[in-house]
Amino acid sequence: AFWTSWCRICGDNEQSRTSMNPRSPERANRIKQSRPKSPVALNNNHHAEKTGASAEIDRFVGPIGAVVMMIALPLLTQFLWFSCSAFGCSEYNTISFLWDSGFVRSLEALFPNPSLFSVQVVVTYFVAQWLLHVIMPSATFLGYALPDGTRLNYKVNGLYCLLTSITIFATAAYLHPIETSTFAARYIKDFGRVLVFTQMFSFGVAGFLYLKGFLYRQGNPSGNFIVDYFYGYEMNPRIFDTLSTDFKWFFEGRALIQWELHALLIGYLQYTQLGYLPSAMLLTILLHSWYCFHYHVHETHVLSMVDFTGDHMGWMLTWGNNLVVPFLYLMPELFLLAHPRTLHPLVFAGIVLLFGFGYYLFSQANTQKRNFRTSPGYKIWGEYPRIIETETPGKPLLVSGWWGVARHINYTGDLIQAWCYGLPSMSLCVAPFINGIFLTGLILQREGRDHHWCHLKYGRAWEEYCRRVPYRLIPGIY
Repeated sequence: AFWTSWCRICGDNEQSRTSMNPRSPERANRIKQSRPKSPVALNNNHHAEKTGASAEIDRFVGPIGAVVMMIALPLLTQFLWFSCSAFGCSEYNTISFLWDSGFVRSLEALFPNPSLFSVQVVVTYFVAQWLLHVIMPSATFLGYALPDGTRLNYKVNGLYCLLTSITIFATAAYLHPIETSTFAARYIKDFGRVLVFTQMFSFGVAGFLYLKGFLYRQGNPSGNFIVDYFYGYEMNPRIFDTLSTDFKWFFEGRALIQWELHALLIGYLQYTQLGYLPSAMLLTILLHSWYCFHYHVHETHVLSMVDFTGDHMGWMLTWGNNLVVPFLYLMPELFLLAHPRTLHPLVFAGIVLLFGFGYYLFSQANTQKRNFRTSPGYKIWGEYPRIIETETPGKPLLVSGWWGVARHINYTGDLIQAWCYGLPSMSLCVAPFINGIFLTGLILQREGRDHHWCHLKYGRAWEEYCRRVPYRLIPGIY
């Protein structure tokens, strides 16, 4: 395993070019003859090829870009935490301190050693959520078609898990307010250590998924160790092929639940410190809660996204689910914990209206496309949809409704919501707006990737669609 991985990294010898080439007949025959019969191995025949967005993503971020991201993103996460915990989210003061401290002391400050408490909290959370996922009432949903046309079943009970988690927290806060307040204060105090252990946990999960795919020849690797570790070996890794062990489905939903619990915990801590909950903190928690509840009420809608139909499960999705959503997106609450704000009623209402518009745009655009695909005869804005026929049977391009305004108008609605999370802070600091900043970069990259993939898939039909709908995200601007 070590030698073949090293050959993949080097990529400059005959073994790398021939025996490790995923399209090599020699390699295909060897894998077919030596595939181990293990109960851990998932029947992944439907992942035989990387197609669509996953096949084209290397055009945007190759091995070097993957290494840079695996270094820069953990550094950014720890930097923002340290800035908010030590300098009230002042990035300038944080940079000055780190510059004067030197390299070694800066790393020690940014990456504190995990404590026993931090390990216990992270492990307990994921074990408890997995148990809830197993025992709570659930429905089985048949997912959307994967690149080869197959469809997987998914266990859907995220809303029950969310409501149960909130109920447990609320019961503890009501029956044991002192202990809950003490726990909240300890958690925020050790927040950096929790972050560090979650980073280690995410790198470890990504490594396990890589080894699982590598040792049992699941999926179709790119031929480069770094790329396969970063993007993943398999598209939908499971253990024993059971619905309760779908890694992608589990971590996606648990990230939102952890985000919600973090927000409630910080709000409760500020309430115990001040004796009331400032309107800025209240609004931020309400906006986050709305997004979280909307996700779990419409949990199956995410299965149509490229995360499930095109992307593999590696470091990128593992780290994003475990760090970006529950921690990076929590920065507005951490800022408001250090800087309580009381909003003018008109400002409060204005932020709610802007967020509501973004939510309406996001949900309506996705609803129009989903109903167009699944409900023949469905009307959009009172008329039958206008389409552009493609060479792919049953895959016309929609030009009506919001999809005639901009080619990725659903992303625009998502961006509006993301930037609204930072508005209650009434600050120009980076931390409260990290959600909007991060999502803007992600969506610009994803929109470019989607455009390239759709052009390859639909050809002249996509060119005609771009001619009719010239704007990508913002009508009249971009």
